[in-house]
Amino acid sequence: MRRPEWGRRLTFAVRIVPLPPTDRLEPAWRNLEARAEPSFFTSWFWIGSWLDRIVAPQLPGLRAGLLEVVEGAAIRAMAVVCRRRRGWPWLGATVALNQTGDPGDDAIWIEYNGLLAERGHEAAAWDALARALSGSGVFAAGPWRAAELRLAGVSPAVAAALNAAGVHTRATSRETCPWIAFGPANRDLHGYLATLSANSRRQIRRALELLSASGPPRLERATPGEASAAFDELKDLHIAMWRARAGHDGAFGHRRFEDFSRTLIARGVPAGAVELVRVRTPDQTVGVLLNFVHRGHVYNYQTGFRRYDDNRIKPGLASHALCIADHGARGAAGYHFMGGGGRYKDSLGTSVEPLIWARAVRHGLLSRLETLAMTIREMSSRR
Repeated sequence: MRRPEWGRRLTFAVRIVPLPPTDRLEPAWRNLEARAEPSFFTSWFWIGSWLDRIVAPQLPGLRAGLLEVVEGAAIRAMAVVCRRRRGWPWLGATVALNQTGDPGDDAIWIEYNGLLAERGHEAAAWDALARALSGSGVFAAGPWRAAELRLAGVSPAVAAALNAAGVHTRATSRETCPWIAFGPANRDLHGYLATLSANSRRQIRRALELLSASGPPRLERATPGEASAAFDELKDLHIAMWRARAGHDGAFGHRRFEDFSRTLIARGVPAGAVELVRVRTPDQTVGVLLNFVHRGHVYNYQTGFRRYDDNRIKPGLASHALCIADHGARGAAGYHFMGGGGRYKDSLGTSVEPLIWARAVRHGLLSRLETLAMTIREMSSRR
């Protein structure tokens, strides 16, 4: 019964072509995006900003290409791949999917990653990629020869599919991402709080009561003209919070994070794909949230919250609760906290979804030995 489907999958092939300039790639990417079910992180908002601010400045020392899964003349899936050689000259290179492979540049933290695949052809595209890794395809020889393909922030189903196709795929880290699925009962603050633990409800209500001393806190969405100033405020609050907590600048301590974020904001806010939400009382800003809004779902990407001497005031809990309730009332399908540990995420989330960071090792003993050597070298460098 499955032979016709499998036979068609075998007609899919993988090729890697030189990465076009973004003004030439954009229309092709958006065309495929319209025929796909992309996440925000495989949409052109993210990919285009990443190419302009992270990949392009590194091109002299980085091999970047466009991976295409094709069926005849039709492109069924795409991704950007970057190849880096690790350390010792005899080690095989590593290729990263929609990442550079450099920890500093990849600290912008992609999640919900994968191939941008035409609707209905997702499984066939991953099958083709598995064959390219396990056979004599583009990763076996030539300029894209690599011992492994690195997959960041993908569904565990991707690793399972590659393993089932004979590609040794191992998760190197996992994140359990809390989120809220909206329904008729939790679309306002009262209904949402009713889904939380008694302790979380008590903390949020007390924080909102204390914050209301000068007037109840309210939400303000930055207009395109206000977005840069709102991000400035987020930056100041974020850095102050992290310096007090950990002695460093948090996300803003990573190179090019701010430049990338500002580019993403400039492109996404006018289109409604990115939002900056201020939570304010009449006399001060309590917090600023940078969110992505994609196909009915909201993804909280970055935050900055005011520090209060009174530890009963929980600005993060209060700000998120108000933002969650607001999006619920607006008809959103879900609100996602994404990866990265945090007790507040566990307190506010009502469901979880897993993401993994994995290595898919190309078929063959040599590739596995190369990957093992790279792993040992990286572990040694962390000591």
